[in-house]
Amino acid sequence: MNASCNRRQMLFALGVATVVGAGLKGNSLFAAASPDSNLTLGKAQNFSWKGLQAYALELSRQPYSQPKPAAEVMAIDYNAMGQISWRDDKTLWANDPERATRFFPVNRAAPVPLKIYVVENGQSREMLFSDGLFNAPADSPLHKLTKDQMGFGGFRFMNSDRLHDWLAFMGASYFRAAGDQDQYGLSARGLAIDTGLSHAEEFPVFTRFWLEKAPNNGIIIYALLEGPSVAGVYRMNTYHKNGHVVQDIDCTVKLRKNVERLGFGVMTSMFWYGENNHRSGKDWRPEVHDSDGLALWTGKGERLWRPLENHEVTRVSSFSDENPKGWGLIQRDRKFDHYQDDNFFYEKRPNLWLETRNNWGAGAVNLLEMATKGETDDNIGAMWVPAGPAKAGNRYDLSYRLTWLNSEPLPKPSSYVIETRTGMASDDPVGQDERWSKPGLEKIVIDFEGSALENLAREGVEFAVTANQGQIVYSSAAPIAGFSNRWRATVEVKAVPNQVMELRGYLKKGNNAISETWLYAIG
Repeated sequence: MNASCNRRQMLFALGVATVVGAGLKGNSLFAAASPDSNLTLGKAQNFSWKGLQAYALELSRQPYSQPKPAAEVMAIDYNAMGQISWRDDKTLWANDPERATRFFPVNRAAPVPLKIYVVENGQSREMLFSDGLFNAPADSPLHKLTKDQMGFGGFRFMNSDRLHDWLAFMGASYFRAAGDQDQYGLSARGLAIDTGLSHAEEFPVFTRFWLEKAPNNGIIIYALLEGPSVAGVYRMNTYHKNGHVVQDIDCTVKLRKNVERLGFGVMTSMFWYGENNHRSGKDWRPEVHDSDGLALWTGKGERLWRPLENHEVTRVSSFSDENPKGWGLIQRDRKFDHYQDDNFFYEKRPNLWLETRNNWGAGAVNLLEMATKGETDDNIGAMWVPAGPAKAGNRYDLSYRLTWLNSEPLPKPSSYVIETRTGMASDDPVGQDERWSKPGLEKIVIDFEGSALENLAREGVEFAVTANQGQIVYSSAAPIAGFSNRWRATVEVKAVPNQVMELRGYLKKGNNAISETWLYAIG
């Protein structure tokens, strides 16, 4: 992920970074079936998940050829794409209210042509590309592409009204789904390689897709992943459940080369500023972010909450675990008046929750927080990094479920963090005043809410907080006046200059925790 990646510049392309990588051309393993559409399809050929896995493993042993995007394709920019639309009469599964599929052409954000197939009854058939599949002006750069430059750039599944889509794939291995309120926000990626390091990140690419109808109005998306360091395949059984978009994903990935940092279950989002760092934003709106925290459910069952930050420098926090149950980037704050944005509606942005479905072993959830000066950068990343070196020849077989939703992904803990705020620490008993601030100290205020706090007596309740370094000068916990189920924890800390102070705290009564665990970083 690159901080210069502009999310608005190519909104249709999921705000993705420059694409790297591509696939092989043609192979007798692929093609088959006759869907209910007005599309021209290629010759039918046998298809299976096991066959696709075998093909990817064989591909990982072959040399990789880096494609070079054509200058003519790069001319299909945001403005050009705004004048190009898919012909409605060419929609795949056009009469299906949840599966109707439209496609994008190659463009600046997705410059390498993809191959897309339709699967039915164990056979696949390639969708044959033509610029005639699109409505476009006569002078559109789309019409200036040669046959070798033409191709699909991605696809999207349409809502029943055909005005909006509910899931889209375009660029590298990026994809994203609209939440329960039909609002896009954060994105997912198939794989991350060397994200957040000092050298350039590698962006593997989904180079081929196979689309198949599944039971219960679902769609199975098969994707071939290729890059200089990797080859792999993904199977994504995608469907709606309780109003949410759910994806049951199986992946097989094999490394061509050694990789310094390998990330699975990748999520990318945006955090400019919130109540915890409102001084970082110069905009008139109170808060601007797609997600405001990282939620973790550890292998031992502990529930953790880490508010996001916009630091002055790039920071990677690592949360070690073994066989984690799940994690996700969450927009916990759902109040319009906290954002006051009636254009982008940040209070409606979806959450993304990952639940592991097989043994993931030892590793860590990495949280990447990059500095940003605005809302057009995807500056937040979260991913699972397996323990041990990621060496050439390593094979990974992982299964997980992604759920895109606007509510909490798990039953709420007995009490949980609703807000984190930071500010100066002051000795003035009458009121806060910068003239009497305590040099080198920072005050953090954490508000909790939940059933465990309902009419809870003060006696024996404390905020148990620890730090990896620096000094905790003061901490307290007390009920918030006017609320029967809210408590406020306050802590004053002194960090070590130029060092990161990691804090960990929770409410407890006697020897028992009565809240989720709050995490935070200072410095």
